[in-house]
Amino acid sequence: MNHKILGLTETCTGCFACANACPKDAISLSANFEGFYFPIVETNKCINCGLCDKVCPQIMPQRYSTTQRAYYGWSKKDDIRKQSSSGGIFYHLSEVVLGKGGIVYGSSFNYSGLFRLECHSTKEVTIQELMRSKYVQSYIGYSFRQIKEELTSGILVLFCGTPCQVAGLKSFLRKEYSNLILVDFVCHGVPSIDLLQKHLEYIGINNVVDINFRPKNTGWVDDFEIQYKSKFLKSTVTRIRRIPWIFDEYFYMFQTYKSIRRSCRNCTFCNGKRASDITIADFWGIKQYKPELWDPKGISLILVNTTSGLTLINDVMSNSLVYCKDLPLQYAKYVYLKERTSPDSPYQNRVRDKFLHDVYTIGYSKAIKKHCLKSSRLKLFIFKAKKIIRKLIKYELIKQ
Repeated sequence: MNHKILGLTETCTGCFACANACPKDAISLSANFEGFYFPIVETNKCINCGLCDKVCPQIMPQRYSTTQRAYYGWSKKDDIRKQSSSGGIFYHLSEVVLGKGGIVYGSSFNYSGLFRLECHSTKEVTIQELMRSKYVQSYIGYSFRQIKEELTSGILVLFCGTPCQVAGLKSFLRKEYSNLILVDFVCHGVPSIDLLQKHLEYIGINNVVDINFRPKNTGWVDDFEIQYKSKFLKSTVTRIRRIPWIFDEYFYMFQTYKSIRRSCRNCTFCNGKRASDITIADFWGIKQYKPELWDPKGISLILVNTTSGLTLINDVMSNSLVYCKDLPLQYAKYVYLKERTSPDSPYQNRVRDKFLHDVYTIGYSKAIKKHCLKSSRLKLFIFKAKKIIRKLIKYELIKQ
């Protein structure tokens, strides 16, 4: 059989819908030459049922919705807002679902055994582990099958993932479920877990305990933080590598579109039409809407795409521990107005192809140097020195 999913070299998102749908487990997703998950079919197991092509959202597009209403807000619980990448609204969405006896699915890091970002539920991990932005593609595995079983049993399920993963789940299910809530987020693109592993090797870190891409040490955006156990110290001692993201090679190449998956350059799921009920994001546009509300603690943007999403948001707004207000749509549209496929888009910069080719031919370290991505330790020293001086000046002014 001619499997169409195998020909989607530029548009396959690695959503795992095909693997979950295969009745004979003939499909697995393995890393390709750039380290990204792509389907592989074991022909001796395949029965040519064609389900893999039927559930692929790239081959069989689903019904999508457009944003109906927009909101902005944050959690009034300081610890939750601090642990979140933006304003903490995901926590309160999850809280409503859990309060109704439901289950929440999202991504969390597996630090024991095979290190990778994986899809987990609140049956396995805490809500806190599912919170925060994680700039790497997650491994879905067979989570879609579990979700279908729970939905069929009448359990309320909230699934949060990238726009393409949400589209993949919706396509896999092949019918609407009133007890399913789909949440995605404004996605910049995804690097591979293999690239993150190479970066950890490059900076000499092996035993990772926790990764926080945006820890809010000093504000909404500041450091890239990795907690790890040093092989030179006692196994119980945890060390922290904390560096401003502009001086971290992995974070910088992500921000400059050099490490993202090929399909991210032509993504059809991150525009104004969404497969999700709710889309969440950082509300950077608060500076244009109400600059007096700008807060380094973080503010969430919430786009409601369906009536199911509106019902959930109304439940969240009734919580006295949440600040959530209506937002005119014109202040939210900036998140999906940029066309990725236009020739002048940074997503179409072919430096990305050259860089990842070099990573897997001459090695990560040499590719970093060749493409002038190596962070300047002198500039980092100057940056930190200025930071200390500003703190001292602020302290002296307070004393006066």
